[in-house]
Amino acid sequence: IVSGWPTGSGGITATAVHSSQMNQVGIYRTEVGGAVYKFVGTVGRSVTTGVFPTTYHDHVPDTTLGANAPSDHDLMPTSLKRLKEFNNRLYAWGHLTYGERLYFSSLDAPDYWPLYQYGIDDPIETDTTLGGYVVMATPGDPIVTCISEGGAYGNTGNTGSGLLVLTKQRCYRWYGMDWTDFVRVEGPGVGCVSAMSAVNAGGVCVWVSRDGPVLLNSGAGFVMPIYKKIWPTLLANFLDTLKQDTAGNDYSGNVAGGWWGEWYLMSLTGTTGTVNEKGYAYHLPSDTWIEMSNTALATRLGANDFSSWQGPGDFGQLYYSDPVRGYLWRLFTTTTVSGVERTYWP
Repeated sequence: IVSGWPTGSGGITATAVHSSQMNQVGIYRTEVGGAVYKFVGTVGRSVTTGVFPTTYHDHVPDTTLGANAPSDHDLMPTSLKRLKEFNNRLYAWGHLTYGERLYFSSLDAPDYWPLYQYGIDDPIETDTTLGGYVVMATPGDPIVTCISEGGAYGNTGNTGSGLLVLTKQRCYRWYGMDWTDFVRVEGPGVGCVSAMSAVNAGGVCVWVSRDGPVLLNSGAGFVMPIYKKIWPTLLANFLDTLKQDTAGNDYSGNVAGGWWGEWYLMSLTGTTGTVNEKGYAYHLPSDTWIEMSNTALATRLGANDFSSWQGPGDFGQLYYSDPVRGYLWRLFTTTTVSGVERTYWP
């Protein structure tokens, strides 16, 4: 940051920056005789040497200087556990004390976290792009996870305008780009027991609730209880099937989920009962479930997490981790709905 010199007069000498996590450095200066630092331009790494130049030449007149330099350097609140980029902000949740709060950074500035509270001290009169937080749920009902709703594979946050916020007990929606149009809306009264189970599949959101897996069409006011297709005569609460030891431990947070083509995959891992390591696949077009097993080892699935490969060479194949045997597995599908072959990837 440099105090004003005659407009567009030339260069400054700066200390080169070699941090491996930085690709650009912003340059700000005041107008001649001014006191407010405004954006001039950026300095980027050399494509040949990988280092920053030590001189920057300013040719920007005072009349066309950019936005004011950010002045709010509040750090992200501590004790947060999870992050998600959405609509050009970084969202965070999982505070040890305030688990019901959803925090968000300033617009296009993931390193600025001013704590304006939604509905209490909205910065409408100052800067609507600033960050803050919203009390999404009631105390004692912490946020489990957030996924974007709408758009093709909107879990990137690049499409769709709504953020689906899932707590243990309920579902909420968060809309808006800045403080002029932020709004919190209650969604279907069905919560989520495992952050790893929630996915967005082109506008269809699926997660595991206390009663089992449910499906929500984009913008809908109610969920579809797809668990009834897999356990039509289940008498006990779904969570009870994950509490098979004498201590009544809750293993629901270990349920993993993933979306693969036309399938929602669910794995019940880390339990001690009859469902331990069982895996199920829900076929959306036919509204049917099948139970998956590991044919390579003649065992249950045992998946800890799922990820679809989107890079070259193996595009579209699904991989999952196996914490017990230490393998990374790859799944293959056949042409039939019920046929799912799988093999491990050494």
